[in-house]
Amino acid sequence: MYAEFILWYNQRENDTHLTMKGAFLLEHRTCDLVVIGSGGAGMVAAGHAAELGAKVIVLEKNKLIGGNTWFAVGTRYINSRRGRENGMGDLRDVLFRECMAKTNWRKDPRTVHRFLDEYENVYNWFDELGFAELTGFKKLPNGMSVMEMFKRKAPHTGTEPSRGPGFVGSTIVEYMLDVCKKHDVPVLAGYRATEIRLDVNGTVCGVTAAHGEDMLEITCKGAVVATGCFSANRELVTRAFPEHFEKKGYYACIGLSSATGDGITMCENVGAEVLDFVELGMPGLGHHPWTWNIHAAAGRGITMWVNKNGERMVDEATVSMDAGKAVAARQPDALIYSVTDSHILDLLQEELARTLPPNEQLYLGDLHESYEKEAAQGKVHCVKGDTLEELAENMEKVAGVNAKAFLETVARYNGFCDKQHDDEMLKEPEYLVPLREGPFYAAQLQRFYEITQGGIEVDHNMQVKKQGGGVIPGLYAAGDTSSASGNSLNGTGLALAFVSGYVAADEAVKHLNR
Repeated sequence: MYAEFILWYNQRENDTHLTMKGAFLLEHRTCDLVVIGSGGAGMVAAGHAAELGAKVIVLEKNKLIGGNTWFAVGTRYINSRRGRENGMGDLRDVLFRECMAKTNWRKDPRTVHRFLDEYENVYNWFDELGFAELTGFKKLPNGMSVMEMFKRKAPHTGTEPSRGPGFVGSTIVEYMLDVCKKHDVPVLAGYRATEIRLDVNGTVCGVTAAHGEDMLEITCKGAVVATGCFSANRELVTRAFPEHFEKKGYYACIGLSSATGDGITMCENVGAEVLDFVELGMPGLGHHPWTWNIHAAAGRGITMWVNKNGERMVDEATVSMDAGKAVAARQPDALIYSVTDSHILDLLQEELARTLPPNEQLYLGDLHESYEKEAAQGKVHCVKGDTLEELAENMEKVAGVNAKAFLETVARYNGFCDKQHDDEMLKEPEYLVPLREGPFYAAQLQRFYEITQGGIEVDHNMQVKKQGGGVIPGLYAAGDTSSASGNSLNGTGLALAFVSGYVAADEAVKHLNR
């Protein structure tokens, strides 16, 4: 550890020095602006502030940079020079009305206007860095306009179309890394910010971070907190969303395990207002641990769903995966099992190959192989039986499903399929396919959430608000950890991260120059 630090220190400028604190190294540095977090908001803030002439240090507690942005796929289009040239228009007014209606005007109109107006500056900048060569525009059936990558960017690889790296998120992070390198901005991975320090006037004057057992103290004039969401902090999640998490039932979190809301805690410790405007990204039912093609198949109408009592509860063909979370909430432990057999998997393979968008078909793979691979793990999320009796026995043993009731349910369901009339749920005949050809599988479905949005209350300049009114001078927040974030505009989470980081940098540099 000491040799590593001394070697690193000898390569740095003279604004860094090392002392001892007990048995540990205490590193001291100075800069203008500290950015806490290296996701989309943090890296854009760092890159833009550096281009404006600020001396910046980035702290990232993980060994790898990028945060949740690293895995983001696409971004919503709002307004840009290239977009208008390609006939996409200027959507700011439409989206302003959409956002304010969705939030019942709870969101500050100035913050929404600031996001919509600055969007063009940010995406024009990205295009100048090379983004234009990699992306195209598309209008979705729901009317939303998006920008997508033509294909996954090398050298990144992956088996799912819904998850990076190699798409928009990681591409922008890599662009910002190049900008930081150009301006000699150190991006310190493995440094966990632990404290924001204020001077006697209540203005930001420093940040403390931990690096293993050693410490880093930075003297600075401002800080941008971009620590991402707090989805992995069950205490904070329950505090913010008691209506969901104080109740019984399982929720799967598919965000990063490091998303623990450190920035919220640090800001609250210096008197910031927190957890007033927060939102929870809860798409619906999902198959987790995540195998994408099983998730795509398990929600289709020709499968049969049962709960832990071994009973059906819904017409599987009419309930969407989004609406399914309300159905799951009424079931024991909020869990559902999607049951298929070999013949149904063949039908699902054909259906998905026919109906999935072309970019998702590239990742479809073989359903039989995916179900077999998961079932071989012997875990609760996918159970197999060569016969229905074996499946029932394994479901009871592994997942706690009532085997006797399950077999009775299957027998009744197969009878409905034979006569092409579902006496219980009235599922349409075209979806009634009996379960008779082994092997048989049960894939677990449960409510899941991806990210939280909001936490640190900010104004339209991304300045952190104080409890009781006013702002904390020199302190800014951006991205999912800030109240500027939120899914009030569907599909804009990634754009909000980038734009709020850009605005925070703009305003922080103005503060530095005052």
